[in-house]
Amino acid sequence: MIKILTNPFSVYPEKKLVFSGLILFTASILLAPVFNAHRDGIIDLHFVSNVNVGMAFTAGLINFGILTMMLFIAGKMINPKTRLLDICITSLLSLPVFLFLYFFNITNKMSLLGSQITGLVIDNEVMELIFDNLILILVFALFGILVLVWFIILAYNGFKVATNAKGTKHTILFIVSILLAEIISKIVFYSFI
Repeated sequence: MIKILTNPFSVYPEKKLVFSGLILFTASILLAPVFNAHRDGIIDLHFVSNVNVGMAFTAGLINFGILTMMLFIAGKMINPKTRLLDICITSLLSLPVFLFLYFFNITNKMSLLGSQITGLVIDNEVMELIFDNLILILVFALFGILVLVWFIILAYNGFKVATNAKGTKHTILFIVSILLAEIISKIVFYSFI
Protein backbone atom coordinates (compact mmCIF):
# COMPACT_ATOMS: atom_id res chain seq x y z
CA MET A 1 0.00 0.00 0.00
CA ILE A 2 2.84 2.41 0.84
CA LYS A 3 4.43 1.78 -2.54
CA ILE A 4 1.16 2.68 -4.28
CA LEU A 5 1.01 5.98 -2.36
CA THR A 6 4.67 6.90 -2.77
CA ASN A 7 5.71 5.36 -6.08
CA PRO A 8 2.73 4.42 -8.25
CA PHE A 9 4.97 5.01 -11.30
CA SER A 10 6.69 1.68 -10.77
CA VAL A 11 3.44 -0.21 -10.06
CA TYR A 12 0.85 0.92 -12.62
CA PRO A 13 0.94 1.19 -16.41
CA GLU A 14 1.10 4.58 -18.12
CA LYS A 15 -2.60 4.70 -19.15
CA LYS A 16 -3.78 4.06 -15.59
CA LEU A 17 -1.43 6.73 -14.25
CA VAL A 18 -2.68 9.31 -16.78
CA PHE A 19 -6.31 8.49 -15.99
CA SER A 20 -5.75 8.58 -12.22
CA GLY A 21 -3.77 11.81 -12.49
CA LEU A 22 -6.51 13.51 -14.51
CA ILE A 23 -9.17 12.39 -12.02
CA LEU A 24 -7.16 13.63 -9.03
CA PHE A 25 -6.20 16.88 -10.75
CA THR A 26 -9.84 17.55 -11.72
CA ALA A 27 -11.02 16.70 -8.19
CA SER A 28 -8.50 19.15 -6.69
CA ILE A 29 -9.81 21.90 -8.98
CA LEU A 30 -13.50 21.15 -8.39
CA LEU A 31 -13.10 20.86 -4.61
CA ALA A 32 -11.07 24.08 -4.27
CA PRO A 33 -14.16 26.37 -4.46
CA VAL A 34 -16.06 24.15 -2.01
CA PHE A 35 -13.34 24.63 0.63
CA ASN A 36 -12.13 28.09 -0.52
CA ALA A 37 -8.67 26.65 -1.12
CA HIS A 38 -6.34 28.75 -3.27
CA ARG A 39 -3.17 27.14 -4.64
CA ASP A 40 -1.02 30.16 -5.50
CA GLY A 41 2.23 28.24 -5.86
CA ILE A 42 3.60 24.77 -6.42
CA ILE A 43 3.77 24.01 -2.69
CA ASP A 44 1.36 26.69 -1.43
CA LEU A 45 -2.18 26.44 -0.16
CA HIS A 46 -4.13 29.33 1.31
CA PHE A 47 -7.68 29.45 2.53
CA VAL A 48 -9.38 32.63 1.36
CA SER A 49 -12.89 34.02 1.54
CA ASN A 50 -13.95 33.11 -1.99
CA VAL A 51 -12.59 30.81 -4.71
CA ASN A 52 -14.42 30.07 -7.94
CA VAL A 53 -13.87 27.24 -10.42
CA GLY A 54 -12.19 29.56 -12.94
CA MET A 55 -9.71 30.76 -10.33
CA ALA A 56 -9.01 27.18 -9.21
CA PHE A 57 -8.61 25.98 -12.81
CA THR A 58 -6.23 28.83 -13.66
CA ALA A 59 -4.14 28.18 -10.54
CA GLY A 60 -4.06 24.44 -11.22
CA LEU A 61 -3.04 24.95 -14.84
CA ILE A 62 -0.29 27.43 -13.92
CA ASN A 63 1.11 25.13 -11.22
CA PHE A 64 0.94 22.12 -13.51
CA GLY A 65 2.60 23.96 -16.40
CA ILE A 66 5.43 25.43 -14.35
CA LEU A 67 6.20 22.23 -12.43
CA THR A 68 6.11 20.19 -15.64
CA MET A 69 8.34 22.66 -17.46
CA MET A 70 10.96 22.79 -14.70
CA LEU A 71 11.05 19.03 -14.19
CA PHE A 72 11.20 18.45 -17.95
CA ILE A 73 14.16 20.81 -18.35
CA ALA A 74 15.96 19.08 -15.47
CA GLY A 75 15.02 15.70 -16.90
CA LYS A 76 16.45 16.56 -20.32
CA MET A 77 19.68 17.63 -18.64
CA ILE A 78 19.91 14.21 -16.98
CA ASN A 79 18.62 12.07 -19.82
CA PRO A 80 17.94 13.48 -23.31
CA LYS A 81 15.41 10.65 -23.84
CA THR A 82 13.13 11.95 -21.06
CA ARG A 83 9.55 12.03 -22.32
CA LEU A 84 7.26 14.97 -21.66
CA LEU A 85 4.36 12.57 -21.00
CA ASP A 86 6.21 10.95 -18.09
CA ILE A 87 6.89 14.34 -16.52
CA CYS A 88 3.23 15.36 -17.05
CA ILE A 89 2.15 12.21 -15.21
CA THR A 90 4.50 13.11 -12.36
CA SER A 91 2.93 16.57 -12.07
CA LEU A 92 -0.63 15.24 -12.42
CA LEU A 93 -0.15 12.78 -9.58
CA SER A 94 1.96 14.87 -7.19
CA LEU A 95 0.21 18.26 -7.24
CA PRO A 96 -3.26 17.04 -6.14
CA VAL A 97 -2.00 15.59 -2.83
CA PHE A 98 -2.59 19.03 -1.32
CA LEU A 99 -6.34 18.52 -1.71
CA PHE A 100 -6.25 16.44 1.47
CA LEU A 101 -5.55 19.69 3.33
CA TYR A 102 -8.71 21.28 1.91
CA PHE A 103 -10.83 19.41 4.45
CA PHE A 104 -9.38 21.48 7.31
CA ASN A 105 -11.48 24.35 5.96
CA ILE A 106 -14.71 22.37 5.83
CA THR A 107 -16.61 25.00 7.82
CA ASN A 108 -14.38 27.89 6.70
CA LYS A 109 -12.67 27.64 10.09
CA MET A 110 -9.11 28.04 8.75
CA SER A 111 -10.12 30.89 6.45
CA LEU A 112 -11.82 32.77 9.29
CA LEU A 113 -8.94 32.08 11.67
CA GLY A 114 -6.44 33.44 9.12
CA SER A 115 -8.54 36.56 8.58
CA GLN A 116 -8.87 37.13 12.32
CA ILE A 117 -5.14 36.75 12.95
CA THR A 118 -4.34 39.09 10.04
CA GLY A 119 -6.80 41.69 11.33
CA LEU A 120 -5.44 41.77 14.87
CA VAL A 121 -2.81 44.28 15.86
CA ILE A 122 -2.50 43.70 19.59
CA ASP A 123 -0.12 40.89 20.48
CA ASN A 124 -2.25 39.66 23.40
CA GLU A 125 -5.28 39.24 21.13
CA VAL A 126 -3.24 37.28 18.58
CA MET A 127 -1.82 35.01 21.27
CA GLU A 128 -5.28 34.42 22.76
CA LEU A 129 -6.74 33.55 19.35
CA ILE A 130 -3.85 31.19 18.58
CA PHE A 131 -4.10 29.56 22.03
CA ASP A 132 -7.87 29.06 21.63
CA ASN A 133 -7.26 27.26 18.33
CA LEU A 134 -3.94 25.64 19.19
CA ILE A 135 -5.00 22.03 18.59
CA LEU A 136 -6.45 22.85 15.17
CA ILE A 137 -3.34 24.83 14.20
CA LEU A 138 -0.98 22.06 15.38
CA VAL A 139 -2.92 19.29 13.65
CA PHE A 140 -3.08 21.34 10.43
CA ALA A 141 0.66 22.10 10.62
CA LEU A 142 1.55 18.45 11.21
CA PHE A 143 -0.74 17.23 8.45
CA GLY A 144 0.59 19.98 6.16
CA ILE A 145 4.16 18.80 6.70
CA LEU A 146 3.14 15.21 5.98
CA VAL A 147 1.39 16.25 2.75
CA LEU A 148 4.40 18.31 1.68
CA VAL A 149 6.69 15.32 2.29
CA TRP A 150 4.27 13.11 0.34
CA PHE A 151 4.30 15.61 -2.55
CA ILE A 152 8.10 15.63 -2.63
CA ILE A 153 8.34 11.83 -2.46
CA LEU A 154 5.79 11.41 -5.25
CA ALA A 155 7.39 14.07 -7.44
CA TYR A 156 10.88 12.69 -6.84
CA ASN A 157 9.90 9.09 -7.56
CA GLY A 158 8.06 10.12 -10.72
CA PHE A 159 11.02 12.23 -11.80
CA LYS A 160 13.43 9.39 -11.08
CA VAL A 161 11.40 6.91 -13.14
CA ALA A 162 10.87 9.41 -15.99
CA THR A 163 14.55 10.38 -16.26
CA ASN A 164 16.33 7.28 -14.97
CA ALA A 165 17.99 9.61 -12.46
CA LYS A 166 20.64 8.19 -10.17
CA GLY A 167 22.98 9.80 -7.72
CA THR A 168 23.36 12.97 -5.72
CA LYS A 169 23.81 15.27 -8.71
CA HIS A 170 20.40 14.27 -10.08
CA THR A 171 18.76 14.69 -6.66
CA ILE A 172 20.20 18.19 -6.36
CA LEU A 173 18.95 19.01 -9.85
CA PHE A 174 15.47 17.82 -8.81
CA ILE A 175 15.53 19.98 -5.67
CA VAL A 176 16.69 23.03 -7.62
CA SER A 177 13.94 22.51 -10.21
CA ILE A 178 11.25 22.30 -7.49
CA LEU A 179 12.56 25.48 -5.82
CA LEU A 180 12.72 27.30 -9.16
CA ALA A 181 9.19 26.12 -9.97
CA GLU A 182 7.97 27.57 -6.66
CA ILE A 183 9.73 30.89 -7.27
CA ILE A 184 8.47 31.15 -10.85
CA SER A 185 4.92 30.28 -9.79
CA LYS A 186 4.98 33.01 -7.14
CA ILE A 187 6.24 35.55 -9.69
CA VAL A 188 3.48 34.54 -12.14
CA PHE A 189 0.72 34.65 -9.50
CA TYR A 190 1.72 37.97 -8.01
CA SER A 191 2.61 39.69 -11.29
CA PHE A 192 -0.14 38.53 -13.61
CA ILE A 193 -3.01 37.04 -11.63
